[in-house]
Amino acid sequence: MKISEALRTGFTEIRAHKTRSFLSFFSISIGSAAFMYTFAMISSMNRRMATALELMGPGRMNVETKQNYEQKAAQSQRKLSYSDALAIRREMPWLYMVSPVASKWRARFRHGNKTGRIDEAGITPEWAKREWVYKLRGRFINDYDVSSSARVCVVVQGGDWLPGKRPIWRKIWNQRNDVAEYLKHSDLLGSSIVLEGHLYKVVGVIRQPPWGNDPRWFTVNQYPDVLVPITTFMRFIASESEEDSVEQISVDAGSGSKLGIAKRQLETLLKTRHDGANNFKIRSMSEIMGERISQQRQWMFTILAIGIIAILSGGIGIMNVTLATIYARIKEIGIRRAIGATRLDIVTQFVVEATLLGLLGGILGIGLGYLMINYMDAGGGREMKAFVWWIPVASAAIAMFAGFAFSLWPAWSASKLDPVEALRYE
Repeated sequence: MKISEALRTGFTEIRAHKTRSFLSFFSISIGSAAFMYTFAMISSMNRRMATALELMGPGRMNVETKQNYEQKAAQSQRKLSYSDALAIRREMPWLYMVSPVASKWRARFRHGNKTGRIDEAGITPEWAKREWVYKLRGRFINDYDVSSSARVCVVVQGGDWLPGKRPIWRKIWNQRNDVAEYLKHSDLLGSSIVLEGHLYKVVGVIRQPPWGNDPRWFTVNQYPDVLVPITTFMRFIASESEEDSVEQISVDAGSGSKLGIAKRQLETLLKTRHDGANNFKIRSMSEIMGERISQQRQWMFTILAIGIIAILSGGIGIMNVTLATIYARIKEIGIRRAIGATRLDIVTQFVVEATLLGLLGGILGIGLGYLMINYMDAGGGREMKAFVWWIPVASAAIAMFAGFAFSLWPAWSASKLDPVEALRYE
């Protein structure tokens, strides 16, 4: 039997029983959509991780104080400090970056009649050496600002969603920080603002890229609204108990090959400065991003499990439909065998028909998967950047294989029917 004839017969049978055919491949389409979504997520994560690592630096590490539950009581009060960062820069001058960060969340803000709470961070000029994706107006914080504890600041304007890319969850749950929105839409360059009761001059404004184009997807740090020199932060903003403490110290060895050496030297130096106490942790950015990826993988595995169950359900449905079709066409099978059709011709006829059902389910699944990627993802369609040609092809191929595999046994059973008995069947 020619494949073209089998295809024509299969399409005729599908058109003759539209409802039954649709119900047969609908489950297949859900499974195909789930596979397509999962493939797109995996491809996207691989690309974004490579981009993020390049942006953050291959030799990047974060040094943080361990949480209290990880420390002994005698060590619980000893935290990382700005002095530690200065010692690291002094003892390891070959490092590309040593960037301490001290933060205060919900700091008091006032500009004219506008008051509220913002997130503030004390930094050094080295903060700008990595992850610089901003557009700068004015100037950034410099060494003189740090050495003189100048009351200057840089305002960070948040990025917005790309047109048409705002995700569904954002449209429904649209909680906003009024002060952050005020900073985003106000030109404060050259003006003065009040932070925690002290007057600061805005010497620079940096704007983040739109959310849909921000390559820092895996960065775990929350981005502040205002940046000030770290010495100014410690003098005017930090409490007396935490005057010299910092939230973290970002260190960049300059290359991945120097990462191990830098980590060992950091551990030795900090243990010496902290009287042998191991009250800090050093993690590379690849480790940090790995944790974030594992969280997303759990979600992907859930979607993938749903897809596998849907594919199996659809395959079982196609098997049942194929069996029902065979019993309804036993006399036709007998006639075809009587006029010379071989058992392979009978198998081909029913397998091609079932594979067509799988293909139709795969095509519908591609459309459903596109909607899942474009509207259900929290990134507002970000995954479509990884929508390469093989993703829909692979999804459709899986659907076709399901139709093919689940139809083999019914088709083989049909081919074994005795032609004489089949002709007598009523």
